[in-house]
Order: sequence, then C-alpha cells, then structure tokens
Amino acid sequence: MIDVQRDKLVLHGDEYVDVINLKVDDMFFGDMLIRQNGILPAYHMNKQHWITVLLDGTVPNDKVFDLINMSFMATASKKKKEKIRGPKGANRPVDDCVRCGHCNSWCPFVVVQMNKMQEIKDYFGE
Repeated sequence: MIDVQRDKLVLHGDEYVDVINLKVDDMFFGDMLIRQNGILPAYHMNKQHWITVLLDGTVPNDKVFDLINMSFMATASKKKKEKIRGPKGANRPVDDCVRCGHCNSWCPFVVVQMNKMQEIKDYFGE
C-alpha cells in the first residue's frame, strides 16, 4: 500500500490517496478492470500486468479483497498454487460432489464450495 498524490494518478485534486498495486495475469481482464471506477493502470509498475486500486472507498472492500486474492494467485509459486487449489484431479464434475466439505479447505476465497456446487447444479439443471 502506498500514499500517492491524486494528480500523479491523473485524478482531480492534489491531496494524497492510499492505493495498492495488484498483479493481473490476463491482459484482457486487466483492460476490463481499468474501466471501473477506482481501478487504474498501474502507478510505477508495468501497466500490462499490474493495476492500481484506490483505497478511498471508491472500490467496495469485498472487490478489493477479491482483487488481492487474484493478485496473490498471479504471483504465487507453482507449489503454493497447488497447495491452495488442491491436488490434480480435485476439479471434478458437479455430479461427483458428495458434500463431504473437503474442497472447502482449498478455496482461497473462503467459499463453502459444496454449496456453490449445488447452486451450479440447480442453475444448470444437472
């Protein structure tokens, strides 16, 4: 997290604002993100792979947390990603879910995966 003058971010005013730079693996996704209020091309970073997020309330906290998690996954080592995502073969079809809850420990977003699997199954009627 850094404190930057708004005018250095091409924003109105000269007061300081807290920002965070986050890595984005997908250039297309990064381009989509910077079209949203409070998300800018990276300040002092490679603008193809990084974004700057204002921490002044413009971007809702839950979105900031999601972007931080995304950035963490973009910068994590292969070993760390495997630990978070679970072993190969952990990605299973919806119908294979037996609601054991084992996949919940792998989710970096602290989502109850078995509930999401049921929602997906209900939505698609499978």
